[in-house]
Amino acid sequence: MQAVGVNCLGVLDTFSSLDTIFIPKNRMKRPRKGYISFVTQSGALGLALLDLLATENYGFSKFVSYGNGTNVDEADYLEFLKDDENTKVICVYIEAVKDGKKFMKIASEVAKKKPVIIIKGGKTEKGAQAALSHTGSLAGSQEIYSSVFKQCKLIEVNTLREMFNLAKLFEKLELMNLKPKGKKIQIITNGGGYGILTADSVSENNLELPEISINLKKELKKKLAPIVTVKNPLDLTGIAKDSDYKFVLENCIKEKDIDILLTIVLPQTPLISENIVNLFSEINNQKKKPLVVISTGGDFTKFIKNRMEDQNIPVFEFPGDAVKAIKRMVDYYNKN
Repeated sequence: MQAVGVNCLGVLDTFSSLDTIFIPKNRMKRPRKGYISFVTQSGALGLALLDLLATENYGFSKFVSYGNGTNVDEADYLEFLKDDENTKVICVYIEAVKDGKKFMKIASEVAKKKPVIIIKGGKTEKGAQAALSHTGSLAGSQEIYSSVFKQCKLIEVNTLREMFNLAKLFEKLELMNLKPKGKKIQIITNGGGYGILTADSVSENNLELPEISINLKKELKKKLAPIVTVKNPLDLTGIAKDSDYKFVLENCIKEKDIDILLTIVLPQTPLISENIVNLFSEINNQKKKPLVVISTGGDFTKFIKNRMEDQNIPVFEFPGDAVKAIKRMVDYYNKN
């Protein structure tokens, strides 16, 4: 008989409502339906993340905590998720692989079909010792694991935050069937400092900031206020209205020299309303270029963020997180 575990938290399938997780819902919030699947060797790590990410409006399809993997291992779960129509991106936390040849064969097949983001515990000597006592895993050489992951076209990350930032970006773009054609990014902002930090991050990650073409500059200056900086970053300033964003996005989306629209929306400025969600959704539904948003703030900002993400627009709180995820995404699609 095949069994999940031993030494595990359980499984969750939001589409069938199967839930064998023994932690009560008042202690661990269950996520809404989504298209990210998460396989983890550590149950405690999984429950903490599910609880956190559910509050951050992430949607999950499948969650599996498999513990010691007595007779069903990480490769088996990958193989199952490969053909799951409700899984667009797979996240994996492992401490060790049980059967190396089996894992490489299956992981390579899965990675041809959908993104697989992986993080390994036990990279250091002390971490490996902890893994041995945790799930009885012989963690092995990190260099070998990283080489295997690269050979199998898996996306290895160093932090859990990086994993789920990237998972969100992949999920939204895969659902919209949008893939970047290149690495040229147009920044649009209503906050100068945020635009500067984003430009720094774009350059540091070897992405490109193309200059705005003469024709586009002329078109934009016809309608935008004189104080708007029509460059890259394009700074709409604190007087920006919802309609200004729509006008700029409608024109930038036509430009051949722009691959990704990275748009900063700080809703604290007085002329931004919740209607901006509808306007961004109209642009996004044209499915011409990836639209990624950076938005930082409290309750109203989170309201805007959640509504945008419900419309398959990925939203990040900070410039560095957004740009690093874009960089990994661009590299992935250029290699596949």
